[in-house]
Amino acid sequence: LPPPQICSRTAAAPAGLLPTGWHPRHMPPKKASKSKRSEDEGSQECAKKARVRDLPDLLETITSVKLTSGNHAGEIGNITAHEEDDGLYEVALEKGGQVWAQRSELLPRYDATVISLEGRPELNGKSGIIDGWDSEKERYEVALRDLKTPRIMLQPRNVLLPHGARGRVHGLVSAPQHNGRLGRVADYDDNVGRYTLEYIDNETDMLAYLRLKRENVRLV
Repeated sequence: LPPPQICSRTAAAPAGLLPTGWHPRHMPPKKASKSKRSEDEGSQECAKKARVRDLPDLLETITSVKLTSGNHAGEIGNITAHEEDDGLYEVALEKGGQVWAQRSELLPRYDATVISLEGRPELNGKSGIIDGWDSEKERYEVALRDLKTPRIMLQPRNVLLPHGARGRVHGLVSAPQHNGRLGRVADYDDNVGRYTLEYIDNETDMLAYLRLKRENVRLV
C-alpha cells in the first residue's frame, strides 16, 4: 500500500485555551454575589468551551453521540463538556440525565454519504446518519434517508465523512506511528479518494496534516 501523504505544518495550535483549576465535573463553588466573580473565572470558562469547539482532536460541543459500552450502551445524547485531566466527555442523554464517558465509548452520529458501493450502486450518493458500529465485522450501521433501504451496514471505505468530522487513524502499514491519532477531517479530494486529516503535533504544538484513504479514518 502507498504511504500516507504527510503535509507540512502550517499554523500554530490555538493558544491560551487550557484553563487551570476548573473541571466541568465538579460542583461550582459557592459565590457570594455576581459582582464578586472574577473576570479570570469567566475567561477560563469561555476558554474551556472554545477548546471543546475548536481543537481537532476533541468532539465538538452539541455533537450527537451514541454510547457504545457501559450501563448506558445504545443510548443517544449530546456532548456538553470535556474534562481536561482524564479526557472524559459529559453527555446529556436524550432520555434525561447526564453521564461521563471516555472518547473510546462514544460513536459520533455524523451525517455521511454512501460512496463507491459496488454491490448496491443505486445507493451511492444517498445520505444518512451513522448510528452504530459492528466491531466484529468492522462496519458502520447507517440510517439512510431512504424508505426502501432505511438501514445498511457499510465498511468505512464506503462511507464519506463530512467536513469537520473527528476521526481516528487506523490501519496504516507504512506509517504505523500515526495509528490511533485523533484529528479532524479538513477536506476530501474526490479525485484521489483521500481525506485531509488535521491534527496537533504534540512535539511542536503545531497543526499538521495527513492525507488518508477513507478506510484509514474511523470514528471509533
